[in-house]
Amino acid sequence: MLTMGLFFSLTTPAGVVIGIGISSVYNENSCSSLITQGMLDSVAAGILIYMALVDLLAVDFMNPKVQSNVKLQVMIKFCLATGRRIDVTCCQVGLETLPNFSSLVSAHVVT
Repeated sequence: MLTMGLFFSLTTPAGVVIGIGISSVYNENSCSSLITQGMLDSVAAGILIYMALVDLLAVDFMNPKVQSNVKLQVMIKFCLATGRRIDVTCCQVGLETLPNFSSLVSAHVVT
C-alpha cells in the first residue's frame, strides 16, 4: 500500500517536470505530435470504456435483485443500449464537424 501511495504521489510531479523540460522543443502542430496525442487520447478513452463496462456495470448486472428479475434485466439492457446509441450519435456528429484527418496531417508534413 505504501508503494502505491508513493508511486501515485510522484507521478504528477514527474509529469510536470517532463512537460517543463520538453516545452521549449515541443511543436504542438507537428505531424508526429498530433498522431501521438491522438494515440494517447485513444488509450485514455479505451481505459475509461473498460472501467465503465467491466468495473462499474458488472457489479450492477451481477446484483441478486437484477439476476432474479427478468423485467429489470430488460430495462437495464435497454437503457444501456439507448445510452450507447446516444453516445455513438454524438461522436458521429462531432467527427463530421472536424476537418478531414488526412488533409490535417498532409498540411503539417514538411516537404
